[in-house]
This record gives sequence, structure tokens and C-alpha cells, in this order.
Amino acid sequence: MPTTIVSALIGSGLPRTQASALRRKAERIGMTTEAYVRKLIAEDLELDAIVSSTSFEELSAPFKKSLEGLSETELDRLARPPRRKLKR
Repeated sequence: MPTTIVSALIGSGLPRTQASALRRKAERIGMTTEAYVRKLIAEDLELDAIVSSTSFEELSAPFKKSLEGLSETELDRLARPPRRKLKR
């Protein structure tokens, strides 16, 4: 009997709840669990390659541009809800 990716992950310590969530997510998007795991790995490796070959300045440019022209008060108002959430 061939070992599935999920069985191998469970055998290596992935909690069953996470394995179940993985199966459900794959099913919800119309993929097999194995295909979904392969897709996640490929996307992660692609992102890693992009990040390792791109400067922080380039990566943060869209964020920086979106904040241009905001006052200190407006920035504080935007940051307030996440700060509250962290304090909980």
C-alpha cells in the first residue's frame, strides 16, 4: 500500500487536526491533498527565491507608497486596532 503525503506527514509529527484541515482545504479548492501539498511547497520555494534575490527596499516599496501622505495622526489611527489586539 503506497504511503500518501498526508500519512507521511502524520508519521513525522503533523497533528491529525492539521492533516484534516489540509485535506478539507484541498477538497474545497478542488485539488487532491497530494497536489495541494506539492503546490504549497512549490509556492514557498518560489517565494523564498524571490525574497532572497530582492532587497528589503524593493519588497517594502508598495507598503511605503501606500502610506505616503498620511499624517502621524492617521498612521496612529491605523495602528491602534492591531496594537489593541496584541495587548489582549
